[in-house]
Amino acid sequence: MSLCVPWGRSPSGSVSPPKLHSTRPDKRMAPLHTVTKRDRPPCPPTVTRKALALTYSAPIEPPGNLTPDALDVFEDVVSERGDKMTPEAFAALVQACRLISLADRAEDAIGDAWIIQGYRGQPVANPLLGEARMARASAVQALKVVGIVPGSTSASRAGAALAGARWRRS
Repeated sequence: MSLCVPWGRSPSGSVSPPKLHSTRPDKRMAPLHTVTKRDRPPCPPTVTRKALALTYSAPIEPPGNLTPDALDVFEDVVSERGDKMTPEAFAALVQACRLISLADRAEDAIGDAWIIQGYRGQPVANPLLGEARMARASAVQALKVVGIVPGSTSASRAGAALAGARWRRS
């Protein structure tokens, strides 16, 4: 039986830590007062959360400061799945759109300067290239949470299913 609080009640009724005693220094200390079910404070109720489908009666507004590419992704996903999205999926969509905007802005800042001068004068790749790549990869992962796999068409999914069936038979 696990107890919520390993503390005991004093005779005055206040909750206090268990008193410890030891008969010998080499022995482990044990509580003098063990907490019984009647003595312990009640456990907080267990909270369970169910994912509720969002129903939108008004048009969903995209978050501010999105680039045109991110705005296109947001509008496409909302028009396709807006009424079936859970709050978690909607949050993932917003995060994916912000990551796409971040990658677009990083690529705009790079411009033609893919190679820049390092601190010793050597040519190095622009650090924003890696940031843009990581932002796009994170956006793909966030879109997978929504249930969208970018670049996946029905023909490629059918081909993947056939290949998987061949491997399972072998």
